Amino acid sequence: VSGLLVGGMTAIASTPPQPLTAAWLSGHLASAHLAGGDILQVSESPLPSDQGVNSFVTFLQLELQDGSSRRYVVKRMTDGPALQVALLQRWYEREHCFYS
Repeated sequence: VSGLLVGGMTAIASTPPQPLTAAWLSGHLASAHLAGGDILQVSESPLPSDQGVNSFVTFLQLELQDGSSRRYVVKRMTDGPALQVALLQRWYEREHCFYS
């Protein structure tokens, strides 16, 4: 089971590396039209209030080749005790549809 929700809840279904890398994000975010350019640097930091029960949420700061930067919220599924219930009841799919 893998997945990642980025920004305005754009779903990326392939298994993301941990930590996220500029090369991986450049390919995946460009196809989702989120980054707006080649990514030079990535920094990821956890949200202060994230408990990580059903997901792990982080801030993602991207520095782009054109000198601009982007900041996103990233949500990853976790292998916690509620994962099977979340998958069975389609929590992640419904959340993605809500924000889409």
